[in-house]
Amino acid sequence: MIHAARPGGWVLIGDIDFSTVRTARPAPVMDRMLVAFDTAVRAAGWDPALGHSSRDARSRGLSGVEAENSQAHQRGGGPVPSILTMTYRRLRPLLLAGGMIVNRHRAGGPLARRSG
Repeated sequence: MIHAARPGGWVLIGDIDFSTVRTARPAPVMDRMLVAFDTAVRAAGWDPALGHSSRDARSRGLSGVEAENSQAHQRGGGPVPSILTMTYRRLRPLLLAGGMIVNRHRAGGPLARRSG
């Protein structure tokens, strides 16, 4: 996108900030999932907090960089929780292969932590 913009032109970048995902009430299973997700995507070279950062745009030579973010509180079943669910499902093989989670059918519980 940067190379496609004319000199003096504008580039608009949007991304989801996965680093702010939290549950309304304590949920140890979700806490483990969030840690596993963060570990896996960082190992793959992705910054899950990039959605609220403008440092990458500045490092690529853009000037006049501004950042804005918003945060929503949503119940399950809405668009954002649905996107998160799809993302976690897509990453499931990576999380299993890396030993960050184990198959709940074999371990006897959802997202059971792998021992040793």
